[in-house]
Amino acid sequence: MGKVAAIKLVNFYIVIFSLLIAGTTIVGVLSPFFDPRDYSIIPFIGLILPVILILNVLSCLYLLITKRFIIASIIAITFCIGFLGAGYKLPNSSPKVNLGGKNIRVMTFNISENKAKNDSYGNLHQIVEFVKTENVDIFCIQEYPNNKEIGDSLRKCLSFLPYYTFSENGSDYLKVAIFSRYPIQNIKPILFNNSNNSAIATDLLVEDKTIRLISAHLQTTNFNQKRIGSIWNTPNSLHKTISKMNVNQRIRASQANLIREEICSSTMPIIFCGDMNDTPTSYAYKTIKKDLQDGFKECGNGIGHTYKGLLNMLRIDYILYSKEITGIKYDSPKKAYSDHNPVIMDLVLNY
Repeated sequence: MGKVAAIKLVNFYIVIFSLLIAGTTIVGVLSPFFDPRDYSIIPFIGLILPVILILNVLSCLYLLITKRFIIASIIAITFCIGFLGAGYKLPNSSPKVNLGGKNIRVMTFNISENKAKNDSYGNLHQIVEFVKTENVDIFCIQEYPNNKEIGDSLRKCLSFLPYYTFSENGSDYLKVAIFSRYPIQNIKPILFNNSNNSAIATDLLVEDKTIRLISAHLQTTNFNQKRIGSIWNTPNSLHKTISKMNVNQRIRASQANLIREEICSSTMPIIFCGDMNDTPTSYAYKTIKKDLQDGFKECGNGIGHTYKGLLNMLRIDYILYSKEITGIKYDSPKKAYSDHNPVIMDLVLNY
């Protein structure tokens, strides 16, 4: 084979690869519309969409240089505009301001209590001091300590948020908790079958207004930095990991439907806080969000990641809220005491 023929063959394969990437990108953007309980492959494409999008941009540049099938990549990137808005926001030169409604500060934080076993008290003390510094009104916790002694200590340290509730689903469950400056009423546990995760719905009395607050922790992905390293070293590990992730996606889909039912049953404005363990290109996110507003999309800045692993590409922790509520500030600072970033928002109750 001559040099010219070899170059043509390489170009041919690159073009085919680029077209496949373009098609896969479009499928990934559409993945939230596919229920994982009915489709097992498409949801995975949505999970790795950031990587696919990078490949698509690179292939688009190549096709632009070679002037071949450029329209396919451009169409694929155009499909991703909505996804880009969910993952990256340009700095807002005109931040929203409070025009007279009641202002509250909300924080949701997966504190990863199992990640701090060597110094649980010290870790929790830092979290409490951080919450104090941020002057939080409502603090939603995922992975509240199962250890009674540590949990009691945390509750005492958070006494400046005098109203609280947490899931009581047994010692094997990953608890969620709500601490608030405002009275809590009508507590309703949301029970998840076949899962150690949990959620709570409750009413908060904020002066003359009532909010329906939902704090949730959906099923884990079963995929983390440590597991990535073991995939290539253990026979059948990749297959087992994918199978487990598929099962967990189906579980999250069912959990998301339960939370959506709770949202639809409420006659009051909603604030949802929690760790979905899923990205904005997922069925779980689409199901829970629907008519709610996404805090990051409304007033976030920069790259919207909340999980520290997997190259800081995943936004899986959210604050969502009804249209009667306005978000005026969003922050997700990096902190050393968890593998998640907290999400903090200033919200205005306009009703």
